[in-house]
Amino acid sequence: MAGKISQKTLEKIPRFIELIKSGIILKQACLELKLDHRMALKILEKHNLMDFHRTRNESAADKRLSLEEANRRLPEGHGIIIKYDENFKAYIIQRNDGSTYKRITSQIFRGDPEKSSKKQITLEEAQKRLLELGYELITETFINSRTPLEAKHIQCGYIRRNNLFNYKTQGCPRCNNNGNSDQERSLDNWVRSFGFQTKKFLFPKDCKGPGKGKEIDIFIPELNLGIEFCGLMYHGEYNKKRQVDGKIKFHTAKGRKYIETDYDNPKKSHKIKLDKANSIGINLITLFSNEWNNSVGKVKSILRSRLGKNEIKIGARETEIKQISTSIANEFLNKYHLQGGSKQIISFGLFYNNELVAVITGNHHHRIKGKFVLNRLCFKTNTTVIGGASKLNSALEKWAKNAAYEDIISWSDNRWSNGSVYKALGYFLENELPPDYFYFDNRGNTYSKQSCQKKHLLKKGAIGNTEWEMAQSLGYDRIWDCGKKTWVKKLI
Repeated sequence: MAGKISQKTLEKIPRFIELIKSGIILKQACLELKLDHRMALKILEKHNLMDFHRTRNESAADKRLSLEEANRRLPEGHGIIIKYDENFKAYIIQRNDGSTYKRITSQIFRGDPEKSSKKQITLEEAQKRLLELGYELITETFINSRTPLEAKHIQCGYIRRNNLFNYKTQGCPRCNNNGNSDQERSLDNWVRSFGFQTKKFLFPKDCKGPGKGKEIDIFIPELNLGIEFCGLMYHGEYNKKRQVDGKIKFHTAKGRKYIETDYDNPKKSHKIKLDKANSIGINLITLFSNEWNNSVGKVKSILRSRLGKNEIKIGARETEIKQISTSIANEFLNKYHLQGGSKQIISFGLFYNNELVAVITGNHHHRIKGKFVLNRLCFKTNTTVIGGASKLNSALEKWAKNAAYEDIISWSDNRWSNGSVYKALGYFLENELPPDYFYFDNRGNTYSKQSCQKKHLLKKGAIGNTEWEMAQSLGYDRIWDCGKKTWVKKLI
């Protein structure tokens, strides 16, 4: 056995044996010494101490009460204790109807299990309870009172998933703002304004620990589309680490070990949830709160297109393509593109009835000399141009070929899309880029990582050895995205 356990565990064995021989039950000894239960049993077996192995029931038998004292502890109306059963090491309690049940000493105060609040309830009882609280049970989701179920709030139509007990103790998230930020509720209401039903989506639990990446904030079953709304402060790296430290401290105080997973890693958590959603066929959009607060019109434009709710639909054949100036392109991009305008050496626009409805721009690669980049592709809000992306890209390709470029490079952001538009245009996936980050402060201002290089932070009075340490000295936190994809279109 000694070769199979650590030196630290070996050092605990003498004290463990002492506790067991003194009459302490196995579970309590394990908690006191932070010893694994299975290892404790091996120690007992190795040292011929299995006769000292005492369960909670056996320990309770040592504290047998007189029938008079036991009946005094039994709640009124829960029957009468008639005897102590040596086989079961428990008291036999007789109900008024003559039936009996058993309780060990430490559990007498709980009384009749049939009268317990933990008694299993029927589907009909669950429906009745929820109706009294203003909810309509979705019957196929009910298993028992201890597992989550879904119910529709009659007043607002919100479909909620929770344990039955929590419906009474927690109000409707939409009506009472419990558990949802104002921005998230606003986004949810906007999505529902198109006639969609939304709800929380709970992932199957596939890792140890409570609540590890367990839900999507806004899920639209009709489209199999989810929207994850991430508040900067809550999802920032500093706060994530603080949360994990709190969990470790809590579990340690309880004599347990907290097992961290990738969901606790601020660099990986958003990408992990995205991959998890994609693995079960859900398209997931990950939205940061600063985007909703500062560019709500642009965000709605992207989401409206993803929801398939653009009201204006135009065929590409009905449009005219023209080369446009940088100023006209950037004016359009600043109005409709989430990243705004860009540096560019060439720009094309689609016009419908002399109105600009879409723009594509190209520029030199910012690091690799001689490479050409598609850096913006944007459509007017509430407008779908069928075949528009292909028409714009064809014009850009023709220009790039004439300029003797060998290929076109572009990127898709995993938070917003899987890059399917590039695949449709004949680009191939060259590389999967890991999650990247940007900084923010407690006022909600954001800073690119380029602007927070050490040389720039020093000018602001930052202290520390690493970029991250220096940024924190200024009160900055950082948040990680879901990574990007690099796409390439060969021109020769």
